[in-house]
Amino acid sequence: MTTEAHSVESLVVTMTRSLRDLGVPAPPDSTLAFAAALAEVGIAQRSAVYWAGRATLVHRPEDVAAYDSVFAATFDGDVRLPARPASQVEQDVPVLVGADAGTRVQGEPGREPVEAVRWSDQEVLAGKDFAACTD
Repeated sequence: MTTEAHSVESLVVTMTRSLRDLGVPAPPDSTLAFAAALAEVGIAQRSAVYWAGRATLVHRPEDVAAYDSVFAATFDGDVRLPARPASQVEQDVPVLVGADAGTRVQGEPGREPVEAVRWSDQEVLAGKDFAACTD
């Protein structure tokens, strides 16, 4: 990936999506902090981009190796990253708003308002126990 050919936004999306695919938590607030840091330092200097991402996206020592591989794959293209799970699907659904569930947001004439959502056909929360979660 050459940084000149890509925007800050595409760089942020590529790196955070790749980190998530490797199991590294990249929550929305960290993603926004990474984008803000890149807006300050730019994407022309490799070391500035590296440290902006490392400071905002890596929160555990065990995630440094994954971050390094994502960074190398993004900038050098020399590391193969796993593909996104095929079970994620994007779908349009009607949105109900207001205290009255029958109230709908006005949209284009003849069309229901929609909101894009993501879901997975793999159940992962059924066996989760909040008592076993860490702080």
